[in-house]
Amino acid sequence: MTETVLLGDVAEITSSKRIFYKEYEKGGVPFLRSKEIIEKAAGKNPSTELFISAKRFAEITKQFGSPREGDILLTSVGTLGIPYKVEAQDRFYFKDGNLTWLRKFRPDLNSKFLYYWLTSKAGKNELENHTIGSTQKALTIQGLKKVKLPLPDLKQQELAVGMLDSIDQKIAINRRMNETLEKIGQVLFKHYFIDNPDRKNWGVREIGQLFDLRMGLSPKGYSYNKDGIGSPLLNGAADFIGSKISPKQYTSAPTRISKVGDIIFCIRGTIGNVVIGYEEYCIGRGVAAMTPKKNATSYVYFSTIQAIDKMKSAASGSVIKGLSKYDISDRKTEVPSERALENYEKQAFPIIEHLRINSEEMQTLITLRDSLLPRLISGMLAI
Repeated sequence: MTETVLLGDVAEITSSKRIFYKEYEKGGVPFLRSKEIIEKAAGKNPSTELFISAKRFAEITKQFGSPREGDILLTSVGTLGIPYKVEAQDRFYFKDGNLTWLRKFRPDLNSKFLYYWLTSKAGKNELENHTIGSTQKALTIQGLKKVKLPLPDLKQQELAVGMLDSIDQKIAINRRMNETLEKIGQVLFKHYFIDNPDRKNWGVREIGQLFDLRMGLSPKGYSYNKDGIGSPLLNGAADFIGSKISPKQYTSAPTRISKVGDIIFCIRGTIGNVVIGYEEYCIGRGVAAMTPKKNATSYVYFSTIQAIDKMKSAASGSVIKGLSKYDISDRKTEVPSERALENYEKQAFPIIEHLRINSEEMQTLITLRDSLLPRLISGMLAI
């Protein structure tokens, strides 16, 4: 039997104690912001830049507590509603304001069940009902306390969590394998093109000779929907989780479409998130797509990853930094000979193919998980 409860009745909803700028250290215990929590939620190592001392962390832990296994952190300003479940090996503190801390759960609530519910469409819709603000939306502690949660009996929760965990573990294995493959590809790239003594014989040319570039153009707002009508829409960084494409909306009036196999990345605000698209997407103004020419797929992919920091420096804009088509295509570099490109493609393209196979398997598993999720969460699917 499933009952409906208020989140504030089954969990303590709080935040961290404020850490002041003067307390930041060059090393010690990681001090994470919502950006790093989103990275951890995507299975990536956080790009931690801030720390507090072990002594200060111990003081806070003793007096107020710190995140422990089973707790949930929820992004609550800007990019809303992304949950991260704290693992046994985690040792960090986090910034107040942008993250909300769920802990001390009632005995009849499995926190992993809550985590999966928060990732479900029903959970996201319920969170949306409790957001405030028009320009920058936010989830408040008081608002979250009023969130309505369907709560099956504990046995059903544990069975659902067990099935969903097994799928997530396979997704995590594939993700780690892809990270290893990416590193191998970067090593090969360095060997062929950075450390290669023949590079002095290559001519300096515009990198755009190796691909056809499409700059994104956002469709009209009336065409946006979450019902799967039309093309999946990539407007910017919010539609990427690390190096994984995760479109939040569709458009029934697509403007510019990427091709299968295109190299896609963010070009406005957040610059980076270089990925290979394995289906067609409508690309908005915050995204660009490159269609590599013959024998250039691996080179364009790995060279773009290598060049992201340089492109960030070239980005213009007083408020929001962005790349123009000239920043991308007209970038001068020592373009390898056709023979060098062909030799590299023979070595590196199998890596790209393994990345594709693993990514497609992950997407299949994600689709399976997401189809099972609402039925398992609601208790409609008997196990």
